[in-house]
Amino acid sequence: MKKTLLFTALFGLLLAGSVYGQFYLGLDGGVSSQNLSLEDVKFDKDTSFVYGVRLGFNFLFLAVEGQYFQVSHNMTLSDFPDFNWGDRNVNYSYLGLNGKLYLPIPIVRPYFVLGYGYYTTNVKDIGKDSVADVNLGIGVEFRLGHTFGIQGEGKYHSGIFAIDESDLAVKNYTLTGGLSFYF
Repeated sequence: MKKTLLFTALFGLLLAGSVYGQFYLGLDGGVSSQNLSLEDVKFDKDTSFVYGVRLGFNFLFLAVEGQYFQVSHNMTLSDFPDFNWGDRNVNYSYLGLNGKLYLPIPIVRPYFVLGYGYYTTNVKDIGKDSVADVNLGIGVEFRLGHTFGIQGEGKYHSGIFAIDESDLAVKNYTLTGGLSFYF
């Protein structure tokens, strides 16, 4: 009985969603500013290009989306020149779900975003680790008709990764712009 009720509720949501909601595919690009910290070691901040893709469902003032982004930063030490982590490449990626709450303004649609997913950090020739964590941000989307949108978004990401038996703290700010195609 419970399975039938759950199936009926899910079918009803999908049916209502197809009438009042839209699926979308988004492509993003922008800048990522990364700040690394390790106990007793100071790193320089680095800014790099970030790119990603989103697939979501927009229903009235809410949206749920799956997102993936990738960025590669340079790791440089500001002191401790004999520490063997200097001048490395840090690959940083996110795969997760985001929820968006849009403010009820037509055409120009500001929103808040909260996400949860898996972050992976790979320090070249040193080590790799993944953690699950949250992110948060704000954005705005300009809807141009029923099938096209332009968006800008700022997000804060963080996590502590076990790399080479050390706790590497990664704080990352992303500022992206992108296109959304609704279908």
